Amino acid sequence: MRVYDIQLLLKNKTTAQVLKALHLNTRLSRVAIARLINASPSTVSAIVEKLEAQGIVYPADTEDVAAGVGRKPVLMEIDPDAFNLIGIDIGQDGVVVIMTNSKGEVIARETTAIDLEIDPQAILQGVIRLTDDVIERSAVDRQKVLGIGISFLGLIDKQRGVAVYSSTLPSWEGIAFVQLFEDAFQLPTFLENNANAMTLGEARFGIAMAKDHIFGVHISRGLGGGIIVNRELYTGHFATAGELGHMVINPNGAVCTCGMRGCLNTIASESAIEGHGVRMMRSDSARLLKRRMAGLQREVTVGDVVAVAREGCPICTELLHDAADAITVGLVNVTNLLSPEMIVFNKSELTLYLPFMTRIKTQLQEKIYSQKISCPEIEVGILGENALGIGAATLVIDNMLMRV
Repeated sequence: MRVYDIQLLLKNKTTAQVLKALHLNTRLSRVAIARLINASPSTVSAIVEKLEAQGIVYPADTEDVAAGVGRKPVLMEIDPDAFNLIGIDIGQDGVVVIMTNSKGEVIARETTAIDLEIDPQAILQGVIRLTDDVIERSAVDRQKVLGIGISFLGLIDKQRGVAVYSSTLPSWEGIAFVQLFEDAFQLPTFLENNANAMTLGEARFGIAMAKDHIFGVHISRGLGGGIIVNRELYTGHFATAGELGHMVINPNGAVCTCGMRGCLNTIASESAIEGHGVRMMRSDSARLLKRRMAGLQREVTVGDVVAVAREGCPICTELLHDAADAITVGLVNVTNLLSPEMIVFNKSELTLYLPFMTRIKTQLQEKIYSQKISCPEIEVGILGENALGIGAATLVIDNMLMRV
């Protein structure tokens, strides 16, 4: 089926609601869909039959579904080959472009490591060519590509599809991503910040599937957060909700890139940890870190700090404890305010360091107001290096379905 035909189908509100129910719940019976969208079973059955005939939905494998009284229900799900999505991540180290199917499974992937400060417009022309390469490599019919999602590490204007501010990539401010890619590919294009994209990807296709209320934590050069409420991405009135890294932890602390003092970014982002690592190199107490860096023609990375902490370096261990403690303070406030059922971290060298995550989990359980009732599950995402690309691709189907 052509994308044009799918877009026509989505103009029917009830059809769009059926697909939305399946998108959010993976697989459902006709009766369950009817109950969720408050439609008659006969109406839903007619729509499902039409969608099945057109190759958009199909009966799921239900071998793992326990049979109750009577016949086992026929569960429907969106066909993985119904349509395809393009996800583009413009991040701190370069660009990733992926093609996924409707289930978020990666079909093709291209990356380029590049200095993003050189010339944003020239780089984006290269990204357009890279996107063309991914479409060719995927062997997907272009008529089945539903749209393009873009993840960018910075503050964005969702309505205009423009990058507004990025402390990491200031030269990209004012770039009209959506217009540029819609002109190049004649496809609907959507823009979101990287923390929201990661959170959305894990909510739809990762470790947080079937969770209603999620808070995502994305730690990279900066530190961001994403909020899912009732399974929908929440960005607030100005589309700036979830800026965990700019939560003030210490009003008398270091100056953040945003101009405020004591933001979480100044303590627990990768940039902050690496900066502290560089300063520790001047001290005799960081002998293991000095030994590791001897002869290397580069600066200290988070990976170096984690590796030396694993070897027993007390000063690196203390540095990571400080970062975990600061994040815990932020997440105590988030949990008391939002009460998520799961907190999901992006997969990285830092979050795969067990003592770091264990410290956050233990302290959060002790400090949140709701400790006597429950504590959010705390997990590291499972989408790995594709998390941002998959999350960006997910923007397409979410923006088309979540508004009905």
